[in-house]
Amino acid sequence: MEVDLLEKLNEETGQSFNDSSIKKLLLIIDELDKSGILDIIYRMAKDEEIISSVKRILSSGFLMNIIDNSDIIMNSLTTIDLSMFPHYTNAVKSIETAIKTEDVRPVGGLTGVLDKIRDEDTQKGIGIVFSLLRSLGRTCSEAEGCPFKDDNAHLK
Repeated sequence: MEVDLLEKLNEETGQSFNDSSIKKLLLIIDELDKSGILDIIYRMAKDEEIISSVKRILSSGFLMNIIDNSDIIMNSLTTIDLSMFPHYTNAVKSIETAIKTEDVRPVGGLTGVLDKIRDEDTQKGIGIVFSLLRSLGRTCSEAEGCPFKDDNAHLK
């Protein structure tokens, strides 16, 4: 019976599956079932919202852009120290909080700037910004594709 099914599969698909490849596939399915992953995939496949989202993602230009640039993206991501990820998240959260909740008003000239600088949190933030700017400047080179042109190179 197994041979009949395999022959029928080969005929219907125009492929030449062999007994070994089918057994490997069945072993994978068995392991996914034992681990509970197959149940999760099954529930997801039955959920119309999830299927709709997956279809939307698969057909998006954004996904194709990621796929087309996957080598560049992966090479860049390997340079990131993931142990620092909580700090990256905190930086993004700080921006989100400032956008959502801060009462942003014009500083009002140099006197206003000097008044704002007295705040300890602002001083810490300025320190972070200058550190970030210094790091960006250090990594900015023609080799990295930085568009910066040093017009003052002749003064050095």
